[in-house]
Amino acid sequence: MNKGWHVSIMVAVNMIVLISAVKNVYSEDAKETIHRGVVYAKKGDLDSAISEFNKVIAMDPKNVDAYNNRGLASATKGNLDQAIADYNKAVEIDSGYSLAYYNRGLAYDAKGSIGLAISDFSKTIELDPKNGYAYVNRGIDYMTQSKYDEALSDFNQAIKLNPNNHYAYYHRGWINDVKGDPDKAIADFSKVIELDPKFVPAFSYLSIVYFKKKDFDKAWENIHNVESLGGKVDPNLSEALKKESKRDR
Repeated sequence: MNKGWHVSIMVAVNMIVLISAVKNVYSEDAKETIHRGVVYAKKGDLDSAISEFNKVIAMDPKNVDAYNNRGLASATKGNLDQAIADYNKAVEIDSGYSLAYYNRGLAYDAKGSIGLAISDFSKTIELDPKNGYAYVNRGIDYMTQSKYDEALSDFNQAIKLNPNNHYAYYHRGWINDVKGDPDKAIADFSKVIELDPKFVPAFSYLSIVYFKKKDFDKAWENIHNVESLGGKVDPNLSEALKKESKRDR
């Protein structure tokens, strides 16, 4: 397979925790301050969000949600080491706090520390077996290590948990292509498009799989779909397809 034709989509789902969604019981002041911080974060005002979370930590140094949310805001700003420090503090206070492990895994991924990320996603799954995104992200990390069977198992589990998880189908399609089963790959990428008709990478990958199957009409069709959605087509693929199909479009 030409690796230059594959773009993997990391599922970086940063979960800002609203106070109503967690088990912890805080004072009304802490609840209101966390809520303000979450509102600021959702508006993209990360500095104000961090300021609010700082206030919560000052009034309640064991508030794990404040550490988690401040970590998320720091990670979004690109301050990964600060984010990891906050996640570390959260799990030090509450070793069963699955969200902090999950988000720390995302931060480790962003730093390229794949082994540490896998460890955190595995811990997340141990604590919260229904977290489908933890399976997807761990599966992607297994892909980078060429552990395709482990990755396939994780994507299958993510789909079992949520049959509408198009990221899981997308990456499973990649694995099926690598393992030499283009028909299964096509089925997975087609499912992605059914779930999200504007998910450009699925059309891109379909064009590659159809090219390898020498179904040039389908390959061109999917290239046109990529372009119509504003995506970019790999020029190497275009040139190869022109040569093999003996047509320009």
